[in-house]
Amino acid sequence: MRKTGVVKKIEKNKITVAVYKEDACVHCSKCSDKAKTINEYILYNNDNKKIEVGDFLTFEMKTKVALSIGLLVYIIPLIVMIISYFLGERLFFNDKIAILLSFIGLSISFIFIFFYDRMVMKKKISKYINIISIEAKGDLC
Repeated sequence: MRKTGVVKKIEKNKITVAVYKEDACVHCSKCSDKAKTINEYILYNNDNKKIEVGDFLTFEMKTKVALSIGLLVYIIPLIVMIISYFLGERLFFNDKIAILLSFIGLSISFIFIFFYDRMVMKKKISKYINIISIEAKGDLC
């Protein structure tokens, strides 16, 4: 997964990057920069590269990590929901209780993902993102 964005803020080695949409509307000037940005990422400059506010960064996350995050966020909750439904149906022989248990299982999986992201991934994410190129403000056409 490769993204390009502009550096908005730098605090020691912590860099905040606003990532732009990757489509044709990015290049026109009809709307504001806020409408063109889709997300902000926090990167860490562990290699002490010369980066300033306003520079354009191209960074990349390893494909294996991006796929595993997608599996965790999209597939695991669905599997938990299906398993909890069939467990509820087998244990209680009632569809209403099985449906309720499936939504409880789905909620528990989302809570687990939330805390996993806050406690584990925040610390590990800097290892998985590499800064590929840095373009200063004046280097652009």
